[in-house]
Amino acid sequence: MHNKILTVFVVLLMTIYVSASTMAGSVGAAKATGIDAVLYNPASLAKQSQRLVGGGYSYNDEKTQLVLGYLEPGFSNLYDPKISNFRLAGGITWVRTPGLEPKNQYYYTIVFCTQPVYGGLNLIYKPAATPTYGMDLSLAVDWFDKLTTAITLKDILTWTGNRNAPLTSAPQVRLALSYQINEPLAMNFDIVNTSGEKTDLSLGASYDTGSLAFRGGVSTETTFEQFVPSLGFSYRGNHGDFGLFSLNLSLNYKDNKIGHSAGFSYSFL
Repeated sequence: MHNKILTVFVVLLMTIYVSASTMAGSVGAAKATGIDAVLYNPASLAKQSQRLVGGGYSYNDEKTQLVLGYLEPGFSNLYDPKISNFRLAGGITWVRTPGLEPKNQYYYTIVFCTQPVYGGLNLIYKPAATPTYGMDLSLAVDWFDKLTTAITLKDILTWTGNRNAPLTSAPQVRLALSYQINEPLAMNFDIVNTSGEKTDLSLGASYDTGSLAFRGGVSTETTFEQFVPSLGFSYRGNHGDFGLFSLNLSLNYKDNKIGHSAGFSYSFL
């Protein structure tokens, strides 16, 4: 018994050091799960059925990002469509980006579901001498079990702690689509537009066997001047009667540099 408790404690510590956001941000936001869902499509947390703790580390475009979060299924584990088609979940996530100001951000996520439509809302706090606040909104729909579509508006509203400061909006719009070709194989397509400045396109595929999942894809801008390939791998396993763990690794290649990320999450049964 003591060995099991010690193992769980070590696993929780690993979430701090073996962290991070996987490939879902570039290929597959419509089916993002866990911490990735908070960052790219918080509506997906409506399908969170277990309490989850996890984290992430990623290095892309010479930027490092650390993520650590706790997700709570709330009423999701009481969901019974015969009684009600409403469920509620949420969580809190810490994001740190060294080299940027403010370095720390805190995401407070609230999620709702009315089958087959579900949505999520991020309330974002950025501590500084003058604190800044923000809001993300996402909405997703499952169509006939195979097709999932989602739209996410990041930074739909931002404001500062000054009493008379105006509300501003410079949203990043993400449209995501996932089509389940058959049981293990799915195709994913994302379009991301940032304040009308540029539009990124991502096309990818995932092959999920249950305990193992493989992902691959390519991203580009609408100029099609550069293509960024990505590869990812996930492993999920049981930890006795305690819960489930997931390890995620991914790589991408851009400007003769290799971006990488690693992530770990633990779901309590």
